[in-house]
Amino acid sequence: NVTNLFAKIPHQTIVTGRPTTTVLILLVIIVLLLFHQWQKKSFPVVLLICFACLCYLSTFNFNGKVSFIDVGQGDSILIQLPRNQGNYLIDTGGQLPFVKEEWAIKKKPFTIGGSTLTPVLESKGISKLDKVIITHSDADHMEGLDDLQKNIAIKELIFAKGAENKDIMKKALDSMPNIKQTIILAGAKWQVGDSTFECLYPNQEGEGGNNDSIVLKAKLDDKIWLFTGDLEASGEQAILNKEIKADILKVGHHGSKTSTSKAFIQKVKPALAIISCGVDNRFGHPHEETLKTLEKENVPILRTDLAGEISYTFGKGFQTTIK
Repeated sequence: NVTNLFAKIPHQTIVTGRPTTTVLILLVIIVLLLFHQWQKKSFPVVLLICFACLCYLSTFNFNGKVSFIDVGQGDSILIQLPRNQGNYLIDTGGQLPFVKEEWAIKKKPFTIGGSTLTPVLESKGISKLDKVIITHSDADHMEGLDDLQKNIAIKELIFAKGAENKDIMKKALDSMPNIKQTIILAGAKWQVGDSTFECLYPNQEGEGGNNDSIVLKAKLDDKIWLFTGDLEASGEQAILNKEIKADILKVGHHGSKTSTSKAFIQKVKPALAIISCGVDNRFGHPHEETLKTLEKENVPILRTDLAGEISYTFGKGFQTTIK
């Protein structure tokens, strides 16, 4: 009980991410020197300052990154702006609810938010998110939010008007009353340095379903990115009259045949399409029809079920976890 009490003290854990080999060696040396000085009953202020500086250096993002995190059958996209200008997360992934018999319920069950997303973010040196954008209120896009907010500080939660109409979002909002909540519709914009963000859809209040998904257009590293949530063909039709040409397209609804219409792809003209889906998922995503539509338009495809996490480093390009 005493241990659990101490565990609740905030800011007692230093999140260093995955330091480079050089930084790691320096950290170990400084720790050894700290104990050595402590043994001599001296207070090494300089060493403590060096330790703090190295910890900060290991979490400092110089270049900027966009990571399509492998959360299985779901979406979660991390945007790290260069020079630590901001960390944004689009969706949190999550598990679809299935009724289990009592014997099958674990004491500490696996969760996307706690078991996958939190460790991934901490491995990148992230202990705080400036914005979490929930595209819509489906479990595979936001069920991980509850466990995430227990482990990672969130400054602002953004969602589309009407998303709170679904029970899963209502419960999430009730559990985080102290986090700033921002409701947006098409036309919302913000800019940080050279990076810009614009909400293209939805145009009106919805119910938090697939066709109420936030469509976010971003300019990152002088490239246009289009993040579409689970937008389906009828929703795509509603934004064909907008400027949606993009270099990188996050394919809607995990590559389902209900999204990624031919007209939409011909208007977007992406240089690369990215599909986030689970290995051998029960829905059969991505569907063959979607893959053929992209192939006919000569659009290269990257998939998290085949490549693992897909990351883009500003000025360098794409790399995948699984080669």
